[in-house]
Amino acid sequence: MKSLFDYKSAFRTSMLFFALVCCFCVVAVIATAVYMHRESEKQYAMIYVMDKSGAISTADRTELDVSGRLFEYEDHVKNFYRKWYAFDESSFQYNIESALYLIGDVGKQMYQKYVEDNILRTLKQMNMSVTVEIKEVYVDMNTMPRTGYITGIQTIKRTRGSVSRNMNCTFELWDVSRSRENAHGVKIEKWEVVNNSVTE
Repeated sequence: MKSLFDYKSAFRTSMLFFALVCCFCVVAVIATAVYMHRESEKQYAMIYVMDKSGAISTADRTELDVSGRLFEYEDHVKNFYRKWYAFDESSFQYNIESALYLIGDVGKQMYQKYVEDNILRTLKQMNMSVTVEIKEVYVDMNTMPRTGYITGIQTIKRTRGSVSRNMNCTFELWDVSRSRENAHGVKIEKWEVVNNSVTE
């Protein structure tokens, strides 16, 4: 009888152990499935972006929402426009240096033109300040790279008066990694003034 009770006890213990193992396996499979599903969603959300120089960076697909990204493109272009075309002798250096983070190699050529024209010295000698008024920004979301234009008025103020001129430009935009200096993760790789005639 004792051996019979021992056998039943051992059988119940074995069945209990087997049931626990089965439960553990089921929980492990469910946990693994949930984990893999979440990881696959993260991977799906990530895309790889290659710029013109061949450098590859990652971006969050959700960040590339067309309407939201459009607003960032527009703000990026406006920010560059204000920094590059509006300044006085005290803000010139800061504006240009921060604007260069928003533009690619073409910015070096544009900066070189400012240096050759001695813009900073002219600002100081003639007590000049320059302001801008943005009229319109358009970004074509159906092109890659993104293209568009910005129109506005630049006003040069001097002691003896002021003069205003159109400052209308076209551009190309490329997605890059975000940084503290370039929060939108955009680089202007082409910038061309198409109209800078004096306004009437």
